[in-house]
Amino acid sequence: MARGRKAAPPPSLVLERAPHRSDSRRPRRRSWNGPASARLCLPALLAVVAVLAALRSFPPASTDSEQRESSPQALPSLSPEVLASVCEASSALPAQPAGSDDLAARRAALEAAAAELASSQRFMEAAAKYRDALELDPSSTTAHDGLMRAFHAIYGPPGNGPRDDRNRTDDFRLAMARGVASGTASCVSSDPPIYVLHKVVSREEASALLRLREGRRKDWSYVPPLVCFDHPHFSRHPKLQPYLQHGIGANGRRSCLNQRASAATSTVIQFSESLALYAGEEWLVDEVGRRLHERAGLDPLSGINFQLLSYKSGSAYHGHTDCDQNTDLLDARRPIRMASVLIYLTDSFDAGETEFTELGIKLRPEVGSAVVFYSYYNPEQRYGGRMCDMRTMHSARLVQNGEKHVLQRWYSYRSDPFFDVRPWRLQNDLRLRLPWQSVIKCDQVLSAQHSESVDQNLPDVSCRWYNKPYDFVHENA
Repeated sequence: MARGRKAAPPPSLVLERAPHRSDSRRPRRRSWNGPASARLCLPALLAVVAVLAALRSFPPASTDSEQRESSPQALPSLSPEVLASVCEASSALPAQPAGSDDLAARRAALEAAAAELASSQRFMEAAAKYRDALELDPSSTTAHDGLMRAFHAIYGPPGNGPRDDRNRTDDFRLAMARGVASGTASCVSSDPPIYVLHKVVSREEASALLRLREGRRKDWSYVPPLVCFDHPHFSRHPKLQPYLQHGIGANGRRSCLNQRASAATSTVIQFSESLALYAGEEWLVDEVGRRLHERAGLDPLSGINFQLLSYKSGSAYHGHTDCDQNTDLLDARRPIRMASVLIYLTDSFDAGETEFTELGIKLRPEVGSAVVFYSYYNPEQRYGGRMCDMRTMHSARLVQNGEKHVLQRWYSYRSDPFFDVRPWRLQNDLRLRLPWQSVIKCDQVLSAQHSESVDQNLPDVSCRWYNKPYDFVHENA
């Protein structure tokens, strides 16, 4: 593929490293185990020793000076052999308690509260209660039917699949041209189209979004996450087979560790985080969607839910594309990520740029500004293409000395109001989850052959924590 024209980012778009933030620390996590966890028998104590021995095989942490001198793209390796050792040791640990709460009573109370809200025509609040009830019991027909009634009251009855209203790429193209002309946006690359949209949110609003994240994150911190792999180097590794549950998910490829093994390995895997936010749940999030529509021509009806991404010091994400390779933009029956928005919410960290690895472009806009790019092309024009543009491959470089937080949203060519609501249909593989259990997904990504700093003998895998234990599947897809 011939490379397109590259435009070096203006100096103001790539910031110098921020000063070290001395008060940066890992968020406090509430303990999930009850008092019984203090009464471990001798085999369990030996198992703990075995886990600690397994962890010693990880490379020692570098000092601050060593970390600054190393390449920000050098990700720590994730070894199936070490994970297998941790899983083996975990098998002798006490089983995680299932909890003593009466889930049926809690679900019934949520359903009653939702019905009362719906009777007062507070349908969005009612929908949130019904979805909480489905989290406790995905098979509840009362909650599912009530949720459908609330959605239909808000959005109208669903059609026969996602709507293809018009060519939304023209809206994006014209809006960004206006932004560049007015100085509210900067063009980083014309082909493929990459922009920085200035001051989408204020610093005060960025802080409010971080407070929102802190509160929402606690709801998903009481149960250790389920760890799943969508990478054959792990899902087919012989030493991990006793702890994996196979052939699950829509494509039959994903494998998840059992609960004991997941609880143990989740403490040794390096991962970033994605906290899903949905339409109607927070005024500020909906307001950001309205601003992006006005300034970037990206219609909320085409928007997939917002995500608050978080990277602790030492975490990153390998190079990948947001578009689907070998998938026609117009033929797909599900949301296909046509355009992407990344709004930076913090700057108290070193490195951590968004890097377009095929173009040699690194971006780190100021707090409140956004990286915006379009992922599809055809050979004759920059906009309106139907095939994934591999030149938009990008990575989140290794964060150092602080934490990076970004508000992300993808936009589909097709439109449907249900793209942006909290989904309700469970994936088959995630029926293994406990109520309010998050998921760490370790996926195969694309960038090993493109980065000299990545060991070519190691699997190219990045792990991310999700509180979205569902994949949207349209009723008629």
